[in-house]
Amino acid sequence: MEKYQVALLMNIRKQLQEWFEKSQPVQYQDVKRFLHSLAGTSQTIGLEYLGKVSTELLDHISEHPHSTWHTKELQSLLIDIIKICYKDEIVEVEQLMVNDKPSQTSASILLIDDDLSILIYLKEQFEQQGWHVFVASNKEKAVAAFYELKPDCLILDIYMQEEDGFELLSFFNEQARQRFIPTIMISADNRKETRIKAFQMGADDFLAKPLDMEECVVKIGRHLERRKLFTEYLLVDELTGAYNRKYLTEVYKQQQTNYVRNKETYCIAMIDLDYFKKINDTYGHLMGDEVLQRFVKHVKSHIRTTDQLFRYGGEEFVLCLPRTSAEEAQTTLNRILNSFRTEAFHWLIRACYGTSINLYK
Repeated sequence: MEKYQVALLMNIRKQLQEWFEKSQPVQYQDVKRFLHSLAGTSQTIGLEYLGKVSTELLDHISEHPHSTWHTKELQSLLIDIIKICYKDEIVEVEQLMVNDKPSQTSASILLIDDDLSILIYLKEQFEQQGWHVFVASNKEKAVAAFYELKPDCLILDIYMQEEDGFELLSFFNEQARQRFIPTIMISADNRKETRIKAFQMGADDFLAKPLDMEECVVKIGRHLERRKLFTEYLLVDELTGAYNRKYLTEVYKQQQTNYVRNKETYCIAMIDLDYFKKINDTYGHLMGDEVLQRFVKHVKSHIRTTDQLFRYGGEEFVLCLPRTSAEEAQTTLNRILNSFRTEAFHWLIRACYGTSINLYK
């Protein structure tokens, strides 16, 4: 029975996506036929609640017939069916931060909108491009996701029921600018004065609803490419691939702010490769560079995506560990130290890695 339920839900999603993608009015008879079929099939294969919702909607539209439904109206009408079919797609952002962090190589997008149907649709479209998409429907969740997940792109709807997109844009603007995070506003209000206001307040782009998905994907892709270049040139140490000292200052300030505001503990670990000069003197600087590069690669493979490694200078590094106690930090550092000693060039360097941990309270 389960395979039939899965097949039905997939067919529903396919039909919804077709309607929403075209952004064209849908005929009354098409919606009625869709709901009639859904009401009978879903109850037959054990999806009683879906059948009940479909039956109620069928009765409703029979009493209040439309000639056509536009995309927004149709999304509103079918919202309960959308929630059922996409219940595994839209997860609370707090759970995503714990269970679904993006990999080091994939771009991430934070999408803020209180329209569940458009969130679901855009999330699915963007994930087809290989991007990680995190969603938030209010300011509280959006702020938490922004600071915790450090997205590569921020997309906000201007008009939401309980939030003002312009206020959110203003709130995020300084942090987004410092981190070179492109901010894109979306809205059905495509008036010139609305677009100008968005740009004046710091938006990097404006996309009008209904969205042309082909154009939308290309534009977002370009913003993500530029962001990656900015990050590589300005925030990343060219030799090792760790973040540079300049970016450390900003991250430290942000961690302090989080602690003051939310009492979130964090650790800053200083890591020094002892006797590193002997490697350069004995085997040359190219070998020394290789040791540094392999050390950074090794550390990155043993930390969380929310942790950040910085090259402080020479063979000195700083590891920032958000939401981490001193005991947890010591465990992490010991694990990195012990495993790095087994690297292939252990015959070349038997270095001791001195670590010091300061927990700022």
